[in-house]
Amino acid sequence: AEFRNSSQIWILKRVKEKYCVDRIISSAWSPPYKWKVREGQNTGEGFNYLKADHYQDYANYMANYVKMHERVNLKLYAISPQNEPEYATTDWDGCIWLPHQTANFVKHYLKPTFKNQSIDTKIIIGETANWNLANTYLLTTSSMLRNEDFDIYASHGYSIPQFPDFKYVSYNQHVYPWFSKALYKKKRWITEVSATDPYDGTMKKAIQLADSLIQFLTVGDVNGFVFWDAVVRFENNEGLIIPKQGSLTFPRIYHVYGQFTRFIKQGYIRVNTHKSIISSSSIKVVAFKNEYNNEFTVVLTNKRNKDKMCEIIFPSQTIENKSLTAVLTNDEKLWSPTIVQMKSTHEIIVSVPSLSVITITGRVQ
Repeated sequence: AEFRNSSQIWILKRVKEKYCVDRIISSAWSPPYKWKVREGQNTGEGFNYLKADHYQDYANYMANYVKMHERVNLKLYAISPQNEPEYATTDWDGCIWLPHQTANFVKHYLKPTFKNQSIDTKIIIGETANWNLANTYLLTTSSMLRNEDFDIYASHGYSIPQFPDFKYVSYNQHVYPWFSKALYKKKRWITEVSATDPYDGTMKKAIQLADSLIQFLTVGDVNGFVFWDAVVRFENNEGLIIPKQGSLTFPRIYHVYGQFTRFIKQGYIRVNTHKSIISSSSIKVVAFKNEYNNEFTVVLTNKRNKDKMCEIIFPSQTIENKSLTAVLTNDEKLWSPTIVQMKSTHEIIVSVPSLSVITITGRVQ
């Protein structure tokens, strides 16, 4: 009864019923404290990890968690056994998992338990805090796993702690491709991203999110992205929505995130884009298509304090003029219609204002 009436279950049911969300994922922050080497300690401090003789207990625990959701008509698409396994947390729940520990648990306990109980929820591994460091962790872990042992590689999208005090993290502005081809054989997700530096509800901060997101899509080649988190109770950069004096505040990151999430639909395929050698470095672009009906979505960002005119060419394609729409978010406008012009049957022109994000949708023949 406590599980059925929990706030988390209420939220999940609400988003499923009202917004048709059909993919729910879960991430564990710690196994039960009594099963860790520092019994009763919630954090990962002091290299606190799960005792090996409790691996099967924890696998059963996770299987029961999945089945309890199914009993209230909530199917879990994927689950992760540990959030940020490399980080010895001191202020919140955590647990250390070295690559060999993760591999051992997933291969010999979690996956077999799911299989024996006919659970088809996908297994996520990784969720390290920084994408560029995740490469080594995931490559080492997966080298000890079979292809069928897990389903999704994951990382978080935070920057390295910022100089000079190393107290804050922000959106990663230096995304590098994972160097091992082995890491491109499965889905790659960003399962958490936000910023902890001093609050900034303007486009200056929102553009950082947009540019980072585009880098993860185009350089990191990710195919899943989750923001942390939806709502916080005070002004900071960690939340998309901030309750304040009985009302809700929406910083610009909320609307900029929507420039992607409202128009890039589940199942869309990213297509390569190429900028001319004289293109402005302040403009970033990502494009997607629906391979079944030829609909497309193009997102452009401009991080400079100067408007830029952009010409977008669709080689060997014919754009349906009447299908074109464009919406803009900047410090003055929120998801506002903006003008996009046809230059030819396969070229469009749009002005991208300073510190703004524009999303263009349409269809090609």
